[in-house]
Amino acid sequence: MDTAITVALVGGAYALFGAVLGAMVNHYRAGLEERRIDHERQKWILELHAKFEFELHALRINDYPAIFAEMERLSHFRIDAEDAASIRQLAEQLNHWGYGRSGLIMSEQARLALFKLRHKLIEFADGKIKREALMSGERTDLIEWLRRDLNHSESAWRSYPSLLESIIAAANKAGTEKDEAA
Repeated sequence: MDTAITVALVGGAYALFGAVLGAMVNHYRAGLEERRIDHERQKWILELHAKFEFELHALRINDYPAIFAEMERLSHFRIDAEDAASIRQLAEQLNHWGYGRSGLIMSEQARLALFKLRHKLIEFADGKIKREALMSGERTDLIEWLRRDLNHSESAWRSYPSLLESIIAAANKAGTEKDEAA
């Protein structure tokens, strides 16, 4: 074979190799850049979520003590001192909290427990249920869900997951769903 043809073929092979190698490097760089952007996006989302949770916790710390103070009226120590009118007033107060700012910052479970307790209070004030029925279930559920909203994970009565455990589970679920969608 002629030297000129050999040189042209070798040069062409090198050029083809260089083009393929360049394309591979560019593809790798594009993938790295895409992963970096995705990582930054995820970091931003996590920081935003953390800030949101921090602000929500601060609002709950501000609102929940008033609810807890009123729940003391339903304690075993005080319940017998309450009459139908004061029980109705407490039900009205729970309704106010449920539809006010406190209702906006409560977890779904806490708000549901609040409205269930409100219903039980009306039944109790109307004489439809006894003291024991009022003292079980909904009253304790509300207390425990409010405590959970503040990330108190220990409970003498219930075994709800802590707020942190729930947030981590939700984040893991979202990550799994994202991976399955990809």
